Amino acid sequence: MKLLHGEQYLKLNKGRFPTSATVQNSVKLVEVLDKGKTAAVTFKVITKDKSTGEQLCENQSTIILRGSGGFGGKKTGSGKFSLTGSESG
Repeated sequence: MKLLHGEQYLKLNKGRFPTSATVQNSVKLVEVLDKGKTAAVTFKVITKDKSTGEQLCENQSTIILRGSGGFGGKKTGSGKFSLTGSESG
């Protein structure tokens, strides 16, 4: 199996990102797609300032797992973000 970086989206929620902060990340599995010989795994990470609870950014990534497809799962995804990072829905 080989892991490849597929795509990534980053949204900063503030005009100025803090230069110093203690942050807390929460990770959510968005979807796992069966692409035949490969699997595409998309997850989202929300980063918050631990002291204020303010959301600082959202990071969504897709990784491609070569040799891990063929499990009979969903073939197409939600398509919320494109490779350019613009929201489509």
